[in-house]
Amino acid sequence: LGASYRLIFPDYPGEPKMYTLTPAAAAMDFLAIADEVGAKDFAYYGYSIGAVTGLQLAIRTSRVNAFVAGGFPMMDGPYPEMLRLTRAMLAGPVQLFDMSVSQPPRVARQLVTYYEALQSFDDRAVQDGLRMPRLNWVGTEDRSKLNGEAFIDFHKIVSANKTAMEASGWDVTFVPGKGHVEASAPEVVIPLLRRWLDKNWPASSGS
Repeated sequence: LGASYRLIFPDYPGEPKMYTLTPAAAAMDFLAIADEVGAKDFAYYGYSIGAVTGLQLAIRTSRVNAFVAGGFPMMDGPYPEMLRLTRAMLAGPVQLFDMSVSQPPRVARQLVTYYEALQSFDDRAVQDGLRMPRLNWVGTEDRSKLNGEAFIDFHKIVSANKTAMEASGWDVTFVPGKGHVEASAPEVVIPLLRRWLDKNWPASSGS
């Protein structure tokens, strides 16, 4: 990607923001990063929580002129379930995607703060405000268990909303045979990003 596009990789948020990592604060931080590197307009790609933060950024600024969201539904997102997950992680390690997942308490606490702020968020209500080219994609096997019990089926949510999303301006793509972790691998993401960006966001249009 770097041969055609200028790439910016924020190490965010760095020091945990246990009680201040709200969607609005994170969006302002991303805009400050863009200012620092001189990116007036830019495309944004995020996966999983990176997709969640991308949507919160995109609804707050006109500077995002292309948006790619992987591994999380951009319509009918499971925000209550994500709060349940982050609260469980704050209590200790959990079994997720058939593996043990743990976060340091300070990191888990900031995620709880973030998702607490999204419990009343209506992602359907913001769709008309999104004007940039945008892509939402998930693996066809992207479903999870939390501590052995069926939890979130990301693929099912996106599939159920595919027609409505496309009507509101989204491109929707499914990666065959990939679960949540596998669909985030570079060999999956980079070709997908390259094809979509080359078609929808010429390198000359931004950073």
